Amino acid sequence: MTVDQGQRPTLASTANPQQGLRIEGSGALQQTSAGRFALPLKVIDNGKALGDGCLVLTFEGAATLYADIGRFLTCAPAPADNSGAGEEE
Repeated sequence: MTVDQGQRPTLASTANPQQGLRIEGSGALQQTSAGRFALPLKVIDNGKALGDGCLVLTFEGAATLYADIGRFLTCAPAPADNSGAGEEE
């Protein structure tokens, strides 16, 4: 089941890890036996771990994601503080 299947309302993004449905990285990037890239992830709902999985990407998919992140980092202002203090809830 995915969130897009209408089982749960769409939630706004938040910096608070105890609030909302989140997907977070849970390990180092790996390579599959087929040569694809696998990024370990964990699904968390209001601070409770629901499960683990991997985002598996082909070379082309990984290259597209890399380019998209690069464009975002180029356009987005650098955060003033990465310590986590004063995060929005």
